[in-house]
Amino acid sequence: MKQIFSRLRDLKPEEIKRGLNKAVVGITQVFAYSHLFSSYIASSIVPVGRSMQPTIESEGDVLLVEHVSVNFNRLSIGDVVTSVSPDNPRDLVCKRIVALEGEVVEIPPSWKYPFGASTLVPKGHVWLQGDNPSVSKDSRIYGSVPINMIEGRVFLRCWPLGRIQMIDSNPPPEAANASIVRPLKTPLAT
Repeated sequence: MKQIFSRLRDLKPEEIKRGLNKAVVGITQVFAYSHLFSSYIASSIVPVGRSMQPTIESEGDVLLVEHVSVNFNRLSIGDVVTSVSPDNPRDLVCKRIVALEGEVVEIPPSWKYPFGASTLVPKGHVWLQGDNPSVSKDSRIYGSVPINMIEGRVFLRCWPLGRIQMIDSNPPPEAANASIVRPLKTPLAT
């Protein structure tokens, strides 16, 4: 330690200034690269709520989200995605894509739709639902979601260590019956 402090005392002001400039540039580059990576390549999230159980647990799971699929429009039915919440743009939701544009979603009878409902997913939208339909607030409540609100595709649970696994694109059986999806018989006009 004494050697370090004696070396610092011997430095000229120009050397100190040059060293500080290098440190500031290095720290700035680390933050810039980190921001670019988390915005365009991958990031991590900690989910809150029970809407994706049993696929994703709200207590203790840490998920990796990749952004490349969204940036290159490579999303598919079954993908678990993060999206800006249609109710509160400051929040993210984590849901499964169950229908793409041009598909018809038939919603079974529920408190909101006592006789059931049928809706067409419009161009540039997707239909999102949670894997736990009894508690999920999803497209059955707020309708189809513009695809540009999707931020990334969840691909891996990386924590806890005992539960590390890829996120499956097949919903659990209890989620599969929440809505019925069928293709539209005539294509959407462009």
